[in-house]
Amino acid sequence: MWLPTFQHLKSRFGRGYQIEMKIKHPADEDQDVAIITRQILQHLQVVSEDNEEVDLHELTSSANNINIDQVKDVCENLTGDDYLSKIIRADHPNGYHIYKLAGSAVGITVDEFVGFCVEELRIKTLIDFFERSYHSAILRERQDVKVRYEISSEGVTISSIFSNIEKHKDELMMDDYSVSQTSLEQVFNTFAAVAEKEKENTVDGG
Repeated sequence: MWLPTFQHLKSRFGRGYQIEMKIKHPADEDQDVAIITRQILQHLQVVSEDNEEVDLHELTSSANNINIDQVKDVCENLTGDDYLSKIIRADHPNGYHIYKLAGSAVGITVDEFVGFCVEELRIKTLIDFFERSYHSAILRERQDVKVRYEISSEGVTISSIFSNIEKHKDELMMDDYSVSQTSLEQVFNTFAAVAEKEKENTVDGG
């Protein structure tokens, strides 16, 4: 019986590099927080478009809580599509807590909602940038404000990845990142996942 060697698994399933990135949590002084807060408050008619001299943090703290319908409506107004609103559902790992809070009798505070929108849009900006920079990029994991990508090493060096990230780190609101070669454990985890998927397909098809 032929058993695959590490090198065989590495060549078939290894994609070269693992890049783990973490975005910053929103802070009141961040420019994107202020912009999104103002857009949300304007949509909720808490502040008018021409009123620039207001304390946004004070307004969000004193504003009424909002319900699930308002949340989804504001989300679609922010992005012009359903990118954010489709995340807010009971079975989505990143949006279920917003769904639960906004769907409750009390609703969700504007502060909590702003935090969610900012984080998700920062993640979207990071993902768009990374997939635009590396056509071989595969999103392997997303946890809270962290993402892990896998990219091919063909024509790409670790130093070039570091250079690219450092150049755009501030505009991407990146808090931390690391770049490493695909490990033996990651190769076997990928192999196991593929094998399990093939097994499921065989059972379904049989």
